Amino acid sequence: MARLDKIKNLTGLVHWYGCHETLRKTANLVIVGGVIDPTHSHDGEEQEQIRHMHELFDQYQLDTQVRWLGRRLEILMR
Repeated sequence: MARLDKIKNLTGLVHWYGCHETLRKTANLVIVGGVIDPTHSHDGEEQEQIRHMHELFDQYQLDTQVRWLGRRLEILMR
């Protein structure tokens, strides 16, 4: 679980995965981190990385091969 920021380079991992057809045919990718909607972040760098992640999903058509699980906002437990 990680925030989407440049230093963690989760978008770099998705870009690398998107470029490798052989790997894409062999394995799926799961990204756990950040929020999926840039309007839910108050950090400019994270918003930029979220938008970039969406661009990568579109560019490489990754919707069926990559699962992006954003952080869950507070879940109340009894």
